[in-house]
Amino acid sequence: MNDTQYHIQKEIPIPDRKRGGRPKYPWQSMDLGDSFFVPCRGKPPDTQRALIRRLLSSANVQRIHYGTRFTARSVTENDVVGVRVWRIE
Repeated sequence: MNDTQYHIQKEIPIPDRKRGGRPKYPWQSMDLGDSFFVPCRGKPPDTQRALIRRLLSSANVQRIHYGTRFTARSVTENDVVGVRVWRIE
């Protein structure tokens, strides 16, 4: 690659990261023992497993940054199949 293709500039500040909108899940609002329910939008059990993976992946970011831990279980509440997530630490 030809080095003259790009012009190198010095001392250009890095802009702040922009975060879009409100968080999808209430991680920061939860106290120890609190939980929330997320209904499945597809056909169980495959969608339940995918939903648990998505929720716990998001929860893992909270664990890394804030030290909070969560667990999730497949549940049926009022004839609605979904996943309930609890804050455990």
